[in-house]
Amino acid sequence: ILPGSSPEDARHHLEKVLEKLESLKILQGNNVLSPITMSIGLAAFSDSNVTGDSLILAADAALYLAKQGGRNRVVTENQSDPAISLDAEITQPQSPYLVIQSS
Repeated sequence: ILPGSSPEDARHHLEKVLEKLESLKILQGNNVLSPITMSIGLAAFSDSNVTGDSLILAADAALYLAKQGGRNRVVTENQSDPAISLDAEITQPQSPYLVIQSS
């Protein structure tokens, strides 16, 4: 949740989060683990008629598109890419939510 941010600013911020996460070097014993990746679905209030539930569903649908399109990406709710599509209608959020407070 990034209050006061435009969708473009939120996307830019989240892409930086992906870059920092991927650049982490995590050791397990003497081994460096593979980079951590994260798929992110981004949705924004576009008008006052949007409910919290519909916003969560939009972000969840975008998350599934991000996962289907490959790892380590941010997909917005209205992004269309012919290479990725939902096979089924999302009726209920099924993923945990990341809350980021911008500074």
